[in-house]
Amino acid sequence: MSLRLALFIQKIDDIVIKIKAETLLRESERKYANIVQLSPIPLGLIRMQDSCLVELNDSWVTQFGYTREEAVGRTALDEFLVRSARA
Repeated sequence: MSLRLALFIQKIDDIVIKIKAETLLRESERKYANIVQLSPIPLGLIRMQDSCLVELNDSWVTQFGYTREEAVGRTALDEFLVRSARA
């Protein structure tokens, strides 16, 4: 087998491995998203650098009474949790 052919086959193998890894990652992300979304416990994802809400599940929306549009992008502690604790 020529060096050129061996390198070509190795490149194809690398591409196949990458595609399989990307497929497994997408499946894992989908499972995680389903677990979070279907949880009966209110869950929200907060960005560390600015404490903004970036994702909420349906239980969070029901529990706190805000729509996703009202909540996502706003700071979690200042806007919602403090106000809900006072209610």
